[in-house]
Amino acid sequence: MSSFAFTDPKIRTAATAFVDRFRASNANSLGHAVGMEVHDVGRPTPALEPGQVFTIEPAMQIPDERIGIRLEDMILMTESGYENLSASVPIEIEAIEAVMRERKP
Repeated sequence: MSSFAFTDPKIRTAATAFVDRFRASNANSLGHAVGMEVHDVGRPTPALEPGQVFTIEPAMQIPDERIGIRLEDMILMTESGYENLSASVPIEIEAIEAVMRERKP
């Protein structure tokens, strides 16, 4: 098991709280199926199958700074594995800020 050295104690606290909430819940996933509804419901299949689309969306909060972070990836199961449909969306701060500075038509 590897360990990540957090540079900010608030971020470490938020990450630890996220993990603790997930461990204490009866949730069996970090996301949800995607289909005809915003949040499709129903029983998941025993194994992931080609054509299924679902999200992986961990979230963490830093309440005293009024910050909420959710990185959501949309995953498509394929015959040979998976495709991350949101792979082109930036997740690094500098890349996000660059997109936000882009002039819109």
